[in-house]
Amino acid sequence: MYPTRAARLVAVESIERRLSALGGVTAAGSLSNAPFSGASSINGIQFRDRTWTTDASAQRYIVTPGFLAAMEIPLLEGRWLDGRDVAGGEPAA
Repeated sequence: MYPTRAARLVAVESIERRLSALGGVTAAGSLSNAPFSGASSINGIQFRDRTWTTDASAQRYIVTPGFLAAMEIPLLEGRWLDGRDVAGGEPAA
C-alpha cells in the first residue's frame, strides 16, 4: 500500500494528526509491533569497548512521539520523544 519508508511515515503522521484533532482525544501515537503480539524485531547488542557477542539481544519497537503519552506511560527520567528524534538525528532511547 505504501511502497517506501517515506510514504509510510507521511501516512502515519497524517493519521495521527487526524486522530489528534478528534474531540476527546488527548494523545495519539503508533508503534511498529505491539508488545506480546509475537511480532518483533530482535537485534544483537554491541557494548562499548567490548568484543562483539551474539549472546545479548534486545527487542526493538519503533514508536512515534505521541505513543508513550497515548499509553499513559509516565516519564520517570530524561525527556519525551519529539520532533528531534528522527533518522540521522541524535540517538535517543
